[in-house]
Amino acid sequence: MNTNNTAEKSVRVNVRQIVDILSKSDDEGVAGLYAVIFNFDTTDVPASKLASIALDIFHARQGIDCLDDFRIDVIDSSGNPVEQDEAHDDYSRSASGHVEKLTDTPDELGVGGQPAGRHSVVIEVPVTAQAPATPERIRATVHRLIEVGLEAAGAAVASGGADKEAAQFAIDLNIFPPTVKAAVVAAPLATSVRTGEAVIIDKQVGGEGQRTFFRSVLSIDGSRFLINIIVDSVKEQSRATISRWSTAGWQEVYALHPAEMEVDFTMGYGRKPIRESEFEQVTSRLIRVATGVCV
Repeated sequence: MNTNNTAEKSVRVNVRQIVDILSKSDDEGVAGLYAVIFNFDTTDVPASKLASIALDIFHARQGIDCLDDFRIDVIDSSGNPVEQDEAHDDYSRSASGHVEKLTDTPDELGVGGQPAGRHSVVIEVPVTAQAPATPERIRATVHRLIEVGLEAAGAAVASGGADKEAAQFAIDLNIFPPTVKAAVVAAPLATSVRTGEAVIIDKQVGGEGQRTFFRSVLSIDGSRFLINIIVDSVKEQSRATISRWSTAGWQEVYALHPAEMEVDFTMGYGRKPIRESEFEQVTSRLIRVATGVCV
């Protein structure tokens, strides 16, 4: 229970975007820090119960198209996540308060939910060149891209643009020149490609907890496409999408509902290595849509 026997009139809900590219454009601007104000006497109500009620209220007032793109926490005054009441009936208290957005900048949580500290990190970024190039040329190009990005960040700070805070954070980073960790000669792409044929540029398959994923970047008739498949042991939380790259970023072309995904939704529980073949039917269907073939 609340140890000081006082009523908590409100709590804070922290919403962080955890993907680089949002699945739904309507979710732009969702990230931030919110206050949930209760409309009932909260005296002696346990913090875990208040946290669960707060999420009921938040989700009833703040629409989010793709919850998987965000981490949502009820946090205490120190910025630490508050555990939920496991016995709470979800969405049973949606009318017990209202929501106000405090800021577009969420609290940054570190490992274990603790506030983010000052870190030194080494980030590995695999790069595949589509044209013949030496490892040094690739390294130098990546280095120049970083320099150009920092120059743009400086201009954003100077002009006071909407991304000023993010730009300032970028400028404050001490980024050392990239080095080549390893270099291999990639298999050549197909030199003769039929119209509408998909050529795989990059792909990734893996799993986390009860969820598996498959991502693939394709080239079809000169256009770039991104296939993103998430298979969750909770079938309704699975999704499969294909997006097309444009100057505005990745734009979703088509999405499959879980009922349309011919996959084993229990694969997240398995101990066997995840095989690409598990996703072949879903991938083929998405490619047919992208190439204009009726499904």
